[in-house]
Amino acid sequence: MKIKQNRTYLSNFGEEDMKMVLSEYATFQKLSNSIRIPGFVMLGVIGISRALQGIVPKAALNIISIIAILSLLAWTIFIGFSLVKQKKLVKNKLEQMSTTHNYPFKVLRSEFNTLVKGVYSGPKI
Repeated sequence: MKIKQNRTYLSNFGEEDMKMVLSEYATFQKLSNSIRIPGFVMLGVIGISRALQGIVPKAALNIISIIAILSLLAWTIFIGFSLVKQKKLVKNKLEQMSTTHNYPFKVLRSEFNTLVKGVYSGPKI
């Protein structure tokens, strides 16, 4: 009869390796939280444009609104690309650590996701 051993692969890594991956993940989490900011700014732009409707000529208000919306869209796209790049960086570091120690990557990633979900309450990798 085999006894199932609950082995964690993350505990076998050095402190430096884990600090490096967790600092990269902290950057990823900050970026994933900052993706919401343009949406809130958009609500402010809509409110301001509605308040200025009777004061500013309609053509000028339309141009200002379009410029604000396009700049917020560009900001969102920039944050999105940075987010994807950072996620790929964290995933590649985990994959490199798993191949170095001959651990299965899927299990290691699952353990890492459980760790960051519990400690950081952040998104999965």
